[in-house]
Amino acid sequence: DVQLDYQQLPEERRAAAGSGPASKLLEDEYRKELRRLGGQLEQVQPNLKAIDQLEEADQEAMAAEREVQKAKKKMEAVERSFEELRCQRREKFMQCFHQVQEEIQEVYRRLTKGAAVGFEGGSAFLDLEDLEDPWNGGIKFTAMPPSKRFSDMALLSGGEKTVAAMSLLFAIQAYQRPPFLVLDEIDAHLDHSNVLALAKFIDSMGCQAIVISQKDRFFSHGEGLVGISKHRDTSVVFTMDLTRMRPARAVGKLDERHIPMEAVPLQ
Repeated sequence: DVQLDYQQLPEERRAAAGSGPASKLLEDEYRKELRRLGGQLEQVQPNLKAIDQLEEADQEAMAAEREVQKAKKKMEAVERSFEELRCQRREKFMQCFHQVQEEIQEVYRRLTKGAAVGFEGGSAFLDLEDLEDPWNGGIKFTAMPPSKRFSDMALLSGGEKTVAAMSLLFAIQAYQRPPFLVLDEIDAHLDHSNVLALAKFIDSMGCQAIVISQKDRFFSHGEGLVGISKHRDTSVVFTMDLTRMRPARAVGKLDERHIPMEAVPLQ
């Protein structure tokens, strides 16, 4: 049997202990107080797993720090690689630009040498808008025909613009020689002297060129001619070997009424 000792209770509560309604109210009051105190104990109860959880959190933090260091090293490696490629790109670009910049002056001078009497040709220049970082700016192309003042490119005539454009093209080709060129009526806006200068320049390039032209001053400097004509309902290709005709013309033995040609009908 369980015997209760009420001696520790206050005197007014010992009188209510025992049985009856007062005892029931006193019991409910103490039970309520016990629940309150139990709740407080649960709140202040220490977490016995806190040390293990702290160690686990420290390990996770250290692992995260190692991953951060690895990612940082990878980023630094990528930045170094990018900077190396950027430097290589700029070096190759500047190497090409400087060569084209030097070449275009000579090319333009040769193409415009006979454009004006008493002049040895015009002048052409290439300039970078941003010397430190060429990709942030453009390239300024300036051409000054012989016997003319400096002016904006937009104010040049059609023929002068053509000569300037061909000078830039040939200067770029000088950096990396192509196996052959295909040029379509580039002489359309040129006068006789510029046509002759352009034909001679292409002939001196040492590069095979296929040129579409309707001016005899131009295609007469070629090694061969290819023409297309319509015969009845069929297109016919005519070919002429000019290298065989020039020696005969030089000695006066070429009969222009009997020029050797080959005709091949197109299927």
